[in-house]
Amino acid sequence: HQDEVQKGSKVTLLQVGQITTSNISVDSTPAAGDVAYIAGTGNFTATPTDDADTADENNMYQVGRFLSSKDANGFCKIAVNIA
Repeated sequence: HQDEVQKGSKVTLLQVGQITTSNISVDSTPAAGDVAYIAGTGNFTATPTDDADTADENNMYQVGRFLSSKDANGFCKIAVNIA
């Protein structure tokens, strides 16, 4: 599915693939190759959530890898793999 989706709309659940998004935590500065996590806000971040204090818990929040850093408009490419 390569459709642009407005916030609040229904979406297909992506398990494996690539996305380009601006839903990156404001305090996160990801670089290409960094692990992508889901923050408590539902945004992507390059750091695990505060309650992920062991390696096993860190893997629980990992959803893929950043393929780029933020561009001038705040967008990043992310390779998602939660299959």
